[in-house]
Amino acid sequence: MTNDECLKMYQKQELRLQKIFRMNDKQAKALLKLEESANSKTKLKSEFLANMSHEIRTPLNGILGMSHLALTTQSPSKQKEYIQQIDASAKSLLRIINDILDFSKIEAGKLDIDTIDFNLVDMITTVVDLTKINAEKKGLKLNIEYAIDDLKFFHGDSLRINQILLNLIGNAIKFTQEGEVKVTISHTVNNIFRFEVKDTGIGLSLEQQNKLFQSFSQAENSTSRKYGGTGLGLSISKQLVELMGGKIWVESQIDKGSKFIFELPLTVLDIEDIESLKKESLKNKIDTLNGNILLAEDNITNQLVILGLLEESNLTIDTVKNGKEAVEKFMLNQSKYNLILMDVNMPLMNGYEASKEIRQEDKNIPIIAFSANATKEDLKNIKDSGMNSHIMKPLEIEKFYKIILEYI
Repeated sequence: MTNDECLKMYQKQELRLQKIFRMNDKQAKALLKLEESANSKTKLKSEFLANMSHEIRTPLNGILGMSHLALTTQSPSKQKEYIQQIDASAKSLLRIINDILDFSKIEAGKLDIDTIDFNLVDMITTVVDLTKINAEKKGLKLNIEYAIDDLKFFHGDSLRINQILLNLIGNAIKFTQEGEVKVTISHTVNNIFRFEVKDTGIGLSLEQQNKLFQSFSQAENSTSRKYGGTGLGLSISKQLVELMGGKIWVESQIDKGSKFIFELPLTVLDIEDIESLKKESLKNKIDTLNGNILLAEDNITNQLVILGLLEESNLTIDTVKNGKEAVEKFMLNQSKYNLILMDVNMPLMNGYEASKEIRQEDKNIPIIAFSANATKEDLKNIKDSGMNSHIMKPLEIEKFYKIILEYI
């Protein structure tokens, strides 16, 4: 630090002290309290950014490292093992990114709850499949108990319930060295259902419990260093539960384990709804489709993903790599296509401009946007350019299939 910088810092501090001295005791204490609060928040966010950097780099390192090994080995069994590890690392990275996006949406009041009909047992099975590998690695038992009177089919936001359970079960496994993690689903009163995640792990003090559901917060600073984590999961889970009209809390004792409990209102489906839900899977319906799709996507990998997801159907897919080519291809044979899948960010001509040009010739052809962004401005641009709907990247397979079925 130069002499001039030192002088400026000294002068700034002197002015601050003079200001405090001119205040009465009450005002001075209030100012100091505000400064302490601001410094505390700054420290929390600084620690959060450091943790986030570590959390992102860890799965990214796994993806890059395992990709290299998969490309260099000649053993099919090894390749399969490496690809499974890539898949696990990619999903871990995606969960972190989704947490950041969800937190931003919640802060801005833009997160929507999307209710659908779903099979609760199937949803829990999916959660268990995603978490049991980590439990097995540590020698932990992962047990599920249903105390819901044979009820299986409900109406609610299954994606968000899945997200909350993944977070709670993942935490339970992370902080438990031996014993078990038990998930219990029960019916309390009327339409209220309770989800409990109980572990035999390290437990929490009362002070730690009071900090748990705060943004950027871990039970203690050493926790993030020893166990990892972004400090967003429980805060997001709490806000998701409350958005769905429920409540969440924790019961815990040091060295005796923890129990995280949340209750939600869920609608039990009647017999007709259940029979409809049981009929055909989305994938089976997709495989029966006929028609032609124009796919505008400049990324070859993303093209291959779409082609792979639809390869068993009777759909014919023409691919182009920018908006200009999409317009030209469509104009050559306007009656050919049943649907256009349009990436938003492409060279030469983006998806917005291409959609506007196509809309001048055809007001009815369904155009679905592909976008990695979903800000208010992005959604407005999608609507203003004449697109019918949008699909977020990375793709959620079920949502992708639903939109294809809706428009073909």
